Amino acid sequence: MGRNKIPKATLDKTGSRWAKGRADDPVPPPGLPPPPPMSEAARAKWDYYLPVLDEMGVITVAELDLLANMCRAFAVNDLCWKFIDDAVDMGEAKLLMSLGGSGMKEHPILVTQRKSWEQGYHIACKFGLNPSDRANAKAIERSPEDMADRMIAEALERGK
Repeated sequence: MGRNKIPKATLDKTGSRWAKGRADDPVPPPGLPPPPPMSEAARAKWDYYLPVLDEMGVITVAELDLLANMCRAFAVNDLCWKFIDDAVDMGEAKLLMSLGGSGMKEHPILVTQRKSWEQGYHIACKFGLNPSDRANAKAIERSPEDMADRMIAEALERGK
């Protein structure tokens, strides 16, 4: 089992000594499929994160489903917060807690919000999007001929 390997591109960005001498990660074959069916809110997250991850050099065809799941999780989190904010604005915050047989219980929306955030954040960490990875990131130059760049560009063109 053990820990998952951190992608070499992420190690290069952070200046990790573990990147030296390590072979580049395998790149899946060219030809990105269009993004999977998702809600408008999740699609907005997709349109935001795909160029960011491409710029970081950590996204390939193999990670598109993982990216879609991260976008869906953050979209659900946003919807939960909208519900919570509306309840607070209407002075109905007390509805977010209820008295159960063993004391106070959270409204299911609070549980959904927390779990969707945890899921999205966990995936974002795998892409190197958490604040500590971003603070340690060093820019590396990528050639335009890079196969991953071509695949991402094709996907961005198809998505528009």
